[in-house]
Amino acid sequence: MVCPTCRSEYDGHVYCLRDARRLIPAEEMLGGTRSTGLFCATCRRAYEPGLRRCPHDGGDLMPAAMYWATRPKRAHAKTEPTGVIGRICPVCRGRYDLAARFCGVDGAELVVIN
Repeated sequence: MVCPTCRSEYDGHVYCLRDARRLIPAEEMLGGTRSTGLFCATCRRAYEPGLRRCPHDGGDLMPAAMYWATRPKRAHAKTEPTGVIGRICPVCRGRYDLAARFCGVDGAELVVIN
């Protein structure tokens, strides 16, 4: 399964751990049957096409390709797994790596474990 926005691949998840978008089969990405979403430049959240402003903070939205092209390489490396279990899903109580932002099962925003 692949995230249509950030193109990350996941096994055994329904939602992307980075932006909470519903994952789709990799074959759909190759066929070009789905368009990519939009990213908020301010809060870095992903949204479905059709919006003009971020519902969270009102920031400008940009196409995913432009968002990833303008991101510095070093900042992208921060989202790689850290190997430290440091976040938990408040809905299903699943435990995730510190670099994950959203639950892969239900798409809820993760909370840092104290």
